[in-house]
Amino acid sequence: METFVQTYARSVNTCHIDLAKSLWKQDGAVSFIHPLGYEHSFAEVAQHFYLDTMDVLFSKRELIPKHLRCAQYGDTAVLEFEWDCYATARKDGSAVHMRDGNRRS
Repeated sequence: METFVQTYARSVNTCHIDLAKSLWKQDGAVSFIHPLGYEHSFAEVAQHFYLDTMDVLFSKRELIPKHLRCAQYGDTAVLEFEWDCYATARKDGSAVHMRDGNRRS
């Protein structure tokens, strides 16, 4: 579980779509909630979260997962974690700190 989440964080930090693709189902049975939206397939996650949000808005990203929780239901698991994300805004180079729940400090 921790390795999976760390790989996910690395995919976000680098905006590496191929790495992300190795983590997400490709058949459309995906939902993903992030601070700027809700996606319904890996194609939407790749475009709207990785590219349009993380890559376009930030020149640097450091997603730090914490407090991992996992519940298994047969052959399905739900993985949940809290996070901090430190980033540098592309538009002006300002430092940004986001936390789960879209709270900013």
